[in-house]
Amino acid sequence: MDSFDPTFTEKDDFSELPLDTQISEILASLESYDYANLNEIAMHPPYLMAGNPLRQEQFIESGLTKDLLNDIDKSLEKGEMPIVTGAYRMGKTTLGMAWKDQKEKRFRISALGYKLEQKEEIKNLKENDEIFIDELNQIPENIETLTTLISTKYKIVIGTSLNNYTELKEAIEKTGATVSPIIVGLVPTVQLQDYVARSLKLNADDQLALNIARLSGGSPMVANIICNELALLVRMHHGDAPQKLVKELLSSSKSKIMAFIDEWDELRTKTDQSLQKHIPNPLLRYL
Repeated sequence: MDSFDPTFTEKDDFSELPLDTQISEILASLESYDYANLNEIAMHPPYLMAGNPLRQEQFIESGLTKDLLNDIDKSLEKGEMPIVTGAYRMGKTTLGMAWKDQKEKRFRISALGYKLEQKEEIKNLKENDEIFIDELNQIPENIETLTTLISTKYKIVIGTSLNNYTELKEAIEKTGATVSPIIVGLVPTVQLQDYVARSLKLNADDQLALNIARLSGGSPMVANIICNELALLVRMHHGDAPQKLVKELLSSSKSKIMAFIDEWDELRTKTDQSLQKHIPNPLLRYL
């Protein structure tokens, strides 16, 4: 078992409990659940992409981050520059794309591996265009072009990784612009429980939905992976003992998230301490 650090877990009604107690409670609840209720998802599994937090339409329909979309527009109305940031696989690009698609004359540019001055889309912008510049991680190389854009009448939203946020914020503020942080952070357990319940066609207070939310540590992507694995295993193990299904569910789900766990752990070492609380640390990793 990995060393448990509660500093980086999503805070909920259970997070103050000792790790062993949390795990014992979840395992007991999972093993006593009546999985016969899930025949519908076994026949018609939810279409959830395990590699991404949500498909874009799911992202909007889920309501998980609708407040963040409103926050972007409010910041722009006040003449501020929103910086959308968050941990890997938490949906900052999806949020930016959802914002872009809400209105005409909005554009997205990926700055990943490029200087902004090299992008044709930058050269073709017109007055009052609104632009989402995603993956703006090479800050020194792009600040001159960004300064020029700030001096125009374009409305600019920037997406950057969590470990680059502080440097980018300071660079932009030196141009005289006001930065507004839009952080795609951990989803509260109760909100993630509701999302899981709707995905699996369960009641909002269903205990299985709560357990999946608790295991996911505030990450919709981890919840999606568990839901996908559950739909597959319910079909494969129809009629089997719940203990067998639960064992395979936790094992297969954990194996699929470990690469992301490694990414998040590495990101934590590169990110300002004040922002580390937004990086997932799913309880599933400790099982």
